[in-house]
Amino acid sequence: MVLLNLVGVLLTEWLLIAAEISSDVQYYFWAFLAAMLWAQAVHNRNPRLYPRLSGRLMYFGLIFAMLFLLNKSVIFLREFELGLPPG
Repeated sequence: MVLLNLVGVLLTEWLLIAAEISSDVQYYFWAFLAAMLWAQAVHNRNPRLYPRLSGRLMYFGLIFAMLFLLNKSVIFLREFELGLPPG
């Protein structure tokens, strides 16, 4: 299950990075589709883990949103040369 989650995160993140590099909207849709297919693969592996479809799609949709916003925040920090606070 750990390998499945690792592959799901890496594929989604890779597609989000490709979307940022190419400025093409279709990669965002592909990344979202990869997250939803990842949710279905996790359900097929262990049906009792996320039994309801709505909860499963919401949970993996939030993971997609978290990765998307993480990429946007890193790009924002680099674009405006803000850097990270010392600490």
